[in-house]
Amino acid sequence: MEPGRHDDDLRNALDLPRVDEARAPPLRSVAHGFPSTVDLPYTSSSRPSQLPGRPPPYTRPATGDGDFGRLPSIAVPPASPAVALEVWGDDADQLAATALRAEQLGFAALYYGESPPGGLNLECWTVLAALARVTTRIRLGPVIANVLPTWRHPALLAHQALTVARLSGGRLDLRTGAGAALRFGRAWWTTPHGVDYPAYDRRLADLTRFLDTLDEARTHARRPADAAASTDTGTTTDRRDSPPPIPITIAATGRRAMTLAATRADCWETSFATAEELDERRRHMDILAAGRAVTCSLEIDGFVAATPVSVDRLLARVRADRQGEDLGPVLSRALTGTPADAAGRIAQLAAAGADQLVVALHDPHDPGALEALAAAVRLVGGP
Repeated sequence: MEPGRHDDDLRNALDLPRVDEARAPPLRSVAHGFPSTVDLPYTSSSRPSQLPGRPPPYTRPATGDGDFGRLPSIAVPPASPAVALEVWGDDADQLAATALRAEQLGFAALYYGESPPGGLNLECWTVLAALARVTTRIRLGPVIANVLPTWRHPALLAHQALTVARLSGGRLDLRTGAGAALRFGRAWWTTPHGVDYPAYDRRLADLTRFLDTLDEARTHARRPADAAASTDTGTTTDRRDSPPPIPITIAATGRRAMTLAATRADCWETSFATAEELDERRRHMDILAAGRAVTCSLEIDGFVAATPVSVDRLLARVRADRQGEDLGPVLSRALTGTPADAAGRIAQLAAAGADQLVVALHDPHDPGALEALAAAVRLVGGP
């Protein structure tokens, strides 16, 4: 998980017990090595009644110990989720090659991480602008655009988004959220770089103000056409084109951020959930949205390879990289196994309410992993 990935106000999460942000044990995204505290389970008492039009809860069959992802076949839902890639790295040529390969393989989107200086990545919006000019179809966006006014003024962030939207021909997904837990955010941004990383209430307020700033920027973002249009009176008038639409994704788990997503976002994202957990979270969002159309995206780790033997080798490498960690919770929430195994999990998550999966492969630049994941997508009816 990238630095700046969301971690909502768990103290205000829907019907959850109070959680001490400073002490809550994080789950870790093995593919990235960064902690997240978004996956504390909902209590059974918090579950709302089934909403009309939503599928019944998915019941995961029992599997043997260590059997990560070899799940039985199930019916494919009418609409398979879009599958996007979560990518990081500081090799510009490699990033361009991965974006072109992802486009060729038919992935819906590629999202690039934003890190503080000296982190995993180059400057996020500069990379997105470059990728916009070498690709033609795949959607692009940040994994999460951090809204930190002492790092980047909200007006500048809005201008960057509008610029990439134009450069890409309207292929930008603007993905944002209230940010990581305080102890992680300050370790990434404040201690090494002096960037103010405020408490949650301020971060949520800053996010709301940024959305207002973006709305204002879009209202005023008009560009003259190449030529002036003549009127019947012989005078000329500038023709101005509207900027391309920019779908907004808000990553949210807590009550207040989910409410913001329900009222302001086109897409709401949650992370690292089983099918049962996703089904429950989606029902909460449906209630908050109160009939407003908000699609659902799930961030998920991916450990996919072409054959059972190559899967075993991959998992051995993961365990070696993450020695001393309990990988069971991570692997049980991931796309893990062969393309057929991953396809089964994708279908289950689609049935639970996922309209999009954002997959963080263990190595997002590995051609074999990209091809294995693309094969899984095709098995569930994707492109």
